Amino acid sequence: MQLEQLNGEIERKDEELRVVDGKIEEELRKEARNQDLVTHLNERRERLAEERKDLNAQRKILEEKLPGAAAGPGPGSAGAGGAAAGPNKDVVMTAFIRAMQTAKLEPVGSGMSLLSLGPNVYFPDDTDERRSTLLVRDFYAKLLERMKGGRAWLLTGVPGTGKSWWIWYAMFELLQEVEPPAIVWQSFKKGTRRVLFKDGAAYVGDSSAFIEDLQLDSTWFFVDGMLPEWVVARTVMVCSPKRSIYKDWLKGRSSIQLTMPLWTWPELEMCWQHLYQDKGLSLERVKCNFNLWYGGVPRLVLEDPARRSDESLDGDIARSAIKATSIEQVERAIGGGYDAGSEASHRVIHQNGDRSTFCSSTYNFATSTVAAQFINEVSSHSVQARVLAELAGPSSSLASSRGQIFEAQAHKTLLSGGCFEFRYLDVPCNKSRSKLGRPSAAYLAAKKAALAAAATASAGGAGGAAAGQPLQLQLPSYGTAVLFTPGEGKGIGGFSSAAKACATPSYLQPAGSAHPVIDACIYPNQLLQCTVTPDRNSIDEELLEQHLQCLPDQPKYFLDYVVPADKYDSFQVPDLRRKSERVRKTLVRVVKVNCALRPVPRQLSAASLQRARVAVARQVL
Repeated sequence: MQLEQLNGEIERKDEELRVVDGKIEEELRKEARNQDLVTHLNERRERLAEERKDLNAQRKILEEKLPGAAAGPGPGSAGAGGAAAGPNKDVVMTAFIRAMQTAKLEPVGSGMSLLSLGPNVYFPDDTDERRSTLLVRDFYAKLLERMKGGRAWLLTGVPGTGKSWWIWYAMFELLQEVEPPAIVWQSFKKGTRRVLFKDGAAYVGDSSAFIEDLQLDSTWFFVDGMLPEWVVARTVMVCSPKRSIYKDWLKGRSSIQLTMPLWTWPELEMCWQHLYQDKGLSLERVKCNFNLWYGGVPRLVLEDPARRSDESLDGDIARSAIKATSIEQVERAIGGGYDAGSEASHRVIHQNGDRSTFCSSTYNFATSTVAAQFINEVSSHSVQARVLAELAGPSSSLASSRGQIFEAQAHKTLLSGGCFEFRYLDVPCNKSRSKLGRPSAAYLAAKKAALAAAATASAGGAGGAAAGQPLQLQLPSYGTAVLFTPGEGKGIGGFSSAAKACATPSYLQPAGSAHPVIDACIYPNQLLQCTVTPDRNSIDEELLEQHLQCLPDQPKYFLDYVVPADKYDSFQVPDLRRKSERVRKTLVRVVKVNCALRPVPRQLSAASLQRARVAVARQVL
């Protein structure tokens, strides 16, 4: 076969490889991918790569026999789709690495920055969108410094939180060093290929390439979504929470596992402002997806909605995940088996990472809407309903599971209204505590009298109980909760906006993660905390006062601890210090909620969801 014919055959193999790679990437992007098809395509790609390898070997022999024949890799071997027998310099990847070397971080506020590559260059694993800018979150540098302290790492977390994007930031920082290290990158999206970034150039090889560089301790090896090879290089495996993929990598060294933190609303808003505002995606729609369905997952809050114009489909992924997730999967996820669950269960329960240690910190329902719909879904199935009752009840084997499930059920029960038994724990009285803070005898006597007076007044009022009978709190049905953005740290801006927008009695609830001090508010004068513990520590009265100041002026306010029946009789909290104006007018109660399971609608109505969207939208501007 002549050299010209060989080169033509190699070009055709390269084109076939590019087509197969495109099909693999297209299938991997699907929510419900066909794994059998992916396996078949990868096997076909390996056969094509072997055939090309043989052709390349033949060309090399022919070149040696033909004086004056062109040396080097030959046509088709330098493109992004090439898969030569040996490593080949890649024009597209080289342009990328050179853009990374000269790129700058542009501060955009709140500790965040934009990393921009410039025109005609994009991040290698983003072949569809071809984006050239990423938002650098404020802790990315700290995460990289943590990585520099060890030789092997696993970075996991909820799918869609930017773990793969963090690799490009890490690579950018490494390339700014006086003597940049060699960097090898390998991704499940690129099949069997590896890329070596070294000395301002990029080289593409097969899955066994660059072993010499990988045996140097100065080299960094980033592996995305697949099990790394054991090498001397500092290795960072990035992967969604799938123990089946990384169990061997973690074996005997669980301390190498780090968790990517979920995104906060300010981070998502900043990302929208700089990367999505000009794509026809409104901030109102982003806020609704964050609050109602997906919490701090930018792929589902920003990226996916930007690809479709029909916003009525925005909740479909969450609804499908709810239907596909069982109560047993939720119990396992919250109880320590998060990475043994399905991708659907990771849409329902979110794993969050601590922003200082990057250890897995909390497991929560994605949003309060997801929690409510999940409870409705499993309550309609008798077997799962029994499991749900056990998890919310006193015999639950996992305290964390019980707290999550009880809170979700308690919100649903309170929203529906009814009568709830309560007793007073602390009320204003006319005696102050001693200067040392210990209650004096006079204070204790005055408190006892004040508690009795409050109970008597409640028993004689509307919805009260007869003498000697338990006190009853009567609540109307509130329909749909008014959702507000949870505060970060001690921030309560979302609550303040929601409260100011209320004009009638309403049930205000944080969407997504926990909010400081309270779990809900019954407007205009009740703040709620849900708990399954027998007691609570002193509340932050400064924050409590800030919440109360967001409500209209009332003669009295209530701080209600909502607990299950088995904790009700023994539940206690420390008395309030009552140093602030509205805290002085606050009565503290414990409220018993029996989360009895009964038939419920399988989903919230379209009208209810629309009311929730409107409530969320009021907080955007």
